[in-house]
Amino acid sequence: MMARARRGGASLFAAAGLERGAPRPLADKLRPTRLAEVVGQDHLLGSDGALTRLLDARTLGSLIFWGPPGTGKTTVARLLAQATDLHFEQISAIFSGIGDLKKVFDAARARRETGQGTLLFVDEIHRFNRAQQDSFLPVMEDGTIVLVGATTENPSFELIAPLLSRARVMVFKRLDAEALEKLLARAEAIEGKNLPLDAEARQSLIRMADGDGRAALTLAEEAWRAARKGETFSAAQFQEVVQRRAPIYDKQQDSHYNLISALHKSVRGSDPDAALYYLCRMLDAGEEPLYIARRVVRMAIEDIGLADPQALVVANAAKDAYDFLGSPEGELAIAEAVIYVATAPKSNAAYTAYGAAMRTAREAGSLLPPMHILNAPTQLMRSQGYAEAYDYDHDTAEAFSGQDYFPEQLGRQKFYDPPERGFEREIRKRLEYWTKLRQAKGELRVNGKRAQPKQRLEAGQAVRLPPLRTEPRPPAQEADAGAKTRDFLKSITLYEDADVLVLDKPMGLAVQGGSGTTRHLDAMLETLRDARGQRPRLVHRLDKDTAGCLLVAKTRFAAAALAKTFRSRSARKIYWALVAGVPKPRQGRISTFLAKETRGDDSFMRVARHGEEGASHAVTYYAVIDTAARQLGWLSLKPVTGRTHQLRAHLAHIGHPIVGDPKYFSRENWELPRGMQDRLHLLARRIVVPHPRGGTMDVTAPLPPHMRQSWNLIGFDVNRYDPIVEAPEE
Repeated sequence: MMARARRGGASLFAAAGLERGAPRPLADKLRPTRLAEVVGQDHLLGSDGALTRLLDARTLGSLIFWGPPGTGKTTVARLLAQATDLHFEQISAIFSGIGDLKKVFDAARARRETGQGTLLFVDEIHRFNRAQQDSFLPVMEDGTIVLVGATTENPSFELIAPLLSRARVMVFKRLDAEALEKLLARAEAIEGKNLPLDAEARQSLIRMADGDGRAALTLAEEAWRAARKGETFSAAQFQEVVQRRAPIYDKQQDSHYNLISALHKSVRGSDPDAALYYLCRMLDAGEEPLYIARRVVRMAIEDIGLADPQALVVANAAKDAYDFLGSPEGELAIAEAVIYVATAPKSNAAYTAYGAAMRTAREAGSLLPPMHILNAPTQLMRSQGYAEAYDYDHDTAEAFSGQDYFPEQLGRQKFYDPPERGFEREIRKRLEYWTKLRQAKGELRVNGKRAQPKQRLEAGQAVRLPPLRTEPRPPAQEADAGAKTRDFLKSITLYEDADVLVLDKPMGLAVQGGSGTTRHLDAMLETLRDARGQRPRLVHRLDKDTAGCLLVAKTRFAAAALAKTFRSRSARKIYWALVAGVPKPRQGRISTFLAKETRGDDSFMRVARHGEEGASHAVTYYAVIDTAARQLGWLSLKPVTGRTHQLRAHLAHIGHPIVGDPKYFSRENWELPRGMQDRLHLLARRIVVPHPRGGTMDVTAPLPPHMRQSWNLIGFDVNRYDPIVEAPEE
């Protein structure tokens, strides 16, 4: 009876429209029959697209299609097989295992023997485990199949490396509004009727589809099925019919700009909760996440700036993460960046400084920079004063020469004024410290007068730092002076090769210029400039009254390598000194903080407290080599740090000042032995440093004349064992 009822009565499946001959789903009706009909993937299928080029060259290999649902991955795979005359075979990783794959591979081998190739399309290929993915490798390599795998997940994480190395990844993009509109127009043409939606409801449908073409056509079918004859849905009615809510948002109108403005101002106002709310409003409404990510980068630049330099790094990393991951995982990276910039310290100091500098640059015109910082690649330009008296900052104390870099007609300007917030608090300290260094050199002028060390700059003051200049000399006189200088430098050279020069600096010769100092080694090195314009550079410095080994880089390469060596404290310098008394213990370590102190017109280094402004940690190892009646000690010294006057201040601190030290040695109740000169008895005896080209340099300087005289007077033997060489360091 049941059989007769099915034959003679209405079928339940027929009532549901699922009998043979029932209407096909709209998505199936619109399935493209040619690659040219695929919408939204012009970067792959356009005239210059990646897949188009492969088809034109007839070099189709295995592919991985990566993209969100409803973007045409299955359709394109089917059409590729059609375009290349390959048999199309389709399986899903959800329902298939190794046994199913083996059957597919065997069938493909059989077809291959008849001359027929196979394109195997694997949907959701990321669901196969490693062993299942491994099974594709042999049949891909021998040409049994052309694999086209489809995945919505990142292939870098979900597919094994051997599989990825044998296949090319093609990225399918979400369908934009224009592509979805094309689909809807085709649907209307096939159905022979317009969608029962007003303009706002049509846009609502497109936003609901969220880049998924299949979803858009499903929504269109729902609209046609639900509409009564002659009825047109508004956006609200359509949302009620399909039971979905499209966000109230228009990327081109007020809602778009209102929400991005609200997000930006919430970040600027340091409210992470409000910022997250507006971020999610925009994402839920379908805003392009990369647009938001770019805006977050802008926030990091404009509203955080250098108060937290890491903010820009985080913002850029979030943008890159979204590019790499896509949605929805990449959106979390943007959310994290929004929280970071909202909670970071705020500053627009760099933003306003840039604006002020730009206005000055436009208003002041094309002023020539000062001569000493102009490039001088030719002898003619050097003869005209280009680059004359330029101080290479890395060769100076604190790597800061204090020169003026502004055009003379303009004078020194102040654009950047960092606040006392975040990292800019540290930047402000640096700027104030460098200002003090300029003042200490006596070169900074405020309102025409020499600036005082404790003077603070105020708005409206005229500040000028004159460039260092020397009066031009007649060419013949200049050439003669240059030859004499070169001869002098040659006479004090301890070691020289193509990259490095080690000089035996005499006592009393300044290493660098300063207030009232015109004769110094740094200027003398100008006479050694080579044909390529490279000028030797000081790698470190010695006090004016200290004699001995001074390392000079002859090339930029050597300067960079040696500067890195000194920063890492890989260089070893050994000093000899003659001190009053004999330290106990005879071998030890001096560790203090040192700070500069001004007494009258002179400056000294004194022992300071930890944390005191301007204080720097200094460490020195010492060892007694020999003594003279317990009245004098011959010390070997190894400084770990390189502070100004470090050895002199340290030895005075432990009660054994260097003999003849004009700053730290008190002559009260002290009488120099007859025949001993009242000069600083300090020698940079030895330097051991890795050579820029490999190997090690080990150079020793002889005693200067006044110390040699004292050694002979006392009876010290310069060949005596130096215990500091083997002394351990903590």
